[in-house]
Amino acid sequence: LMEFEFDYLLFSGGGNDVVGRYDFDFFIRNKEDGFDWEDCIRKDRVGLKIDQIDSAYRTLCELTTEYSSNPNITIITHTYERLTPIDEGFALFDLIPLGKAWLHPFMVKKNIADPDDQRRIVGFILNEFKNALFGVANDYGVGRVYETERDTNRALFNVVDTWDTVLAGEWRNEIHPTSDGFEKVAQKIYDEQIAE
Repeated sequence: LMEFEFDYLLFSGGGNDVVGRYDFDFFIRNKEDGFDWEDCIRKDRVGLKIDQIDSAYRTLCELTTEYSSNPNITIITHTYERLTPIDEGFALFDLIPLGKAWLHPFMVKKNIADPDDQRRIVGFILNEFKNALFGVANDYGVGRVYETERDTNRALFNVVDTWDTVLAGEWRNEIHPTSDGFEKVAQKIYDEQIAE
């Protein structure tokens, strides 16, 4: 960013910090008799992680305004989809298995077997992530004054809401779309942010 002028910085990050295999287990508790899906969420822990991600995005905004050779660069990010936990991991080139599923094994381990409960739990967590992104976008939007020569009529940080973009048959596994699914997300980002 310091050496070359870029108009856009596409940053896709944070989703694996809430549904990744090293975090997701930490956010859910064992489903006991009488629990509904919401009782299975450790909201305090989800909040801690969301605060951490929020801080990372804000740091990205500050670093970009400080060091970008283009004072009017725009950071574009996106929300994540409503994910459905399934017992299918990642296979390189659809041939070489490299890992287990990210969500489903932890749900089963915590006695959360109902697919609707699983979707609601994941949806809640990803909605918290989505809300954090829009909070950053609000704070780094149009009208904010910077210590650089940035045009205050241009938002520094924009979020494209990609929920409900990828259809059920366009998923390679729990958290990765197929090529067609990725293309739809990319097209939505392009249409909303770049093709102006």
